Amino acid sequence: MPWKVEQVLAHAFVREPRRLLREYQFFVGEIPVAITIRLYELIGSKQIEFDQSHFIRTPDQIAPDTTIVRAWDSEGDALEAAISPFVEDYGAAVAEGYKPRESWLVRNEDF
Repeated sequence: MPWKVEQVLAHAFVREPRRLLREYQFFVGEIPVAITIRLYELIGSKQIEFDQSHFIRTPDQIAPDTTIVRAWDSEGDALEAAISPFVEDYGAAVAEGYKPRESWLVRNEDF
């Protein structure tokens, strides 16, 4: 009888299994760098988490904007949590008179 995925992932040494659901790419404002968001389903819980290719750090920020919450109940909620810092921080910086720069996007070394 063939193995079921859930059986394989239930092994004692397998930790925090997840399944890639979707991948999205977008540009923020006038910055010519593609940002990639990957949504994952946590196996066994049906919650959604994401990984992102970049973080945003505008001139008024001390550190890049990162999300503290790690899991959401829907793909839409997870995607909104991933994208909103880019949109909000970019908009605030432009409203302050800053010219958009590629350097605002900080590569996520864990992506």
